[in-house]
Amino acid sequence: MERVTEKHNDSIKNVYTNSAHHGIINQDDFFERKIGVNLKNYTVVRKNNFVYNPRISRSAPVGPMNISNLSEPGVVSPLYTVFKLKIPTLNFFLSYYFLSSKWHRHMLKRANFGARSDRLSIRSNDLDELVIHIPVENGEIERVSHLLKNINEMITLNQENLKKLNLLKQALLRDIFADNKQQRPKIRFKGFTEDWQQHQLKDLVIPVKGNSGDLSLPVLTISAGRGWLSQKERFGQTIAGNSLKRYTELPVGGLAYNRGASRSYWYGVTYVQDQHEKALVPNVYHSFLSKKNVTNELFVQQFFLANLADRELNKIITSSARRDGLLNINQKDFLNIKLFVPQIEEQEKIGEILKSLEKTISLNQSKLDSLQKIKKAYLQNLFI
Repeated sequence: MERVTEKHNDSIKNVYTNSAHHGIINQDDFFERKIGVNLKNYTVVRKNNFVYNPRISRSAPVGPMNISNLSEPGVVSPLYTVFKLKIPTLNFFLSYYFLSSKWHRHMLKRANFGARSDRLSIRSNDLDELVIHIPVENGEIERVSHLLKNINEMITLNQENLKKLNLLKQALLRDIFADNKQQRPKIRFKGFTEDWQQHQLKDLVIPVKGNSGDLSLPVLTISAGRGWLSQKERFGQTIAGNSLKRYTELPVGGLAYNRGASRSYWYGVTYVQDQHEKALVPNVYHSFLSKKNVTNELFVQQFFLANLADRELNKIITSSARRDGLLNINQKDFLNIKLFVPQIEEQEKIGEILKSLEKTISLNQSKLDSLQKIKKAYLQNLFI
């Protein structure tokens, strides 16, 4: 490798940063405000230069090392180390090598964390002394690079598909429901033209309390981002303890409102119990059944997931939160919230299309997770 020492000049306008998750990107795209002001000592980065950032994180325990794929030159902080390879044909191979953990031991043995525990302090020649094993057989470098390139392309394609699906879901949730401002949603299924009617939730559902005494039923809990999970899966054990006898027995198709505030759902979240014929759920949840031929449970779930109940819920919170983190919303007030609903047939169509879309998103996310695991395994096993 050969150190790059070229410093900023007025012809270079881009200021880059080296992110553990995003690689070399424009600082304006990464930070909400400009960070680099005095660029006098900033180092110039050109395409195919490698950049080492000593800032450590969970995903980059010795700091990220990335290659610049940007066509325009830019400058980076003088805290970064910039170099280029004397053998350019190794660029692609080594760009993946530095995504593995094979070079971490070398860095940690020479590291001095100093006054800042979030930054690895190394001597200027520590990187120069890094020993990297390169394949000597004809074509092996190209085969390894080609394999990892293909996996990367598949990951990128799945990420783009997932982003498009989530944008589609957001658009549907925004336009497929009616509200106070618009009693007819922007998107309608063919054959439906009537205004939606406003009702209180208590007119559409039947509250559920207590249980039959069968404490052998599955014990479930709600995760804001994942829906229903068994307590053993969520916490590693059933945490109900002696309170299990007070849990609510919720049949399949029943719904429960979890009053726990989360980053995704500030006013709690509601899900349909679709995993077991019967299950026990915490009695602190507000559990209920949809009225037959009046309300569709999937429609109600999607109404809450779209945060359309937030304004109503905000009105009835008596204080921010209890010691256990639950919002102070009693069942009576909860059942008095208002919502706009169409006829049952339209509810069913809305519920089904959104459920189908969520299933597609979930499958794409699982595929992406699998590809990420495969890539991680290859990075750990293809290099020495």
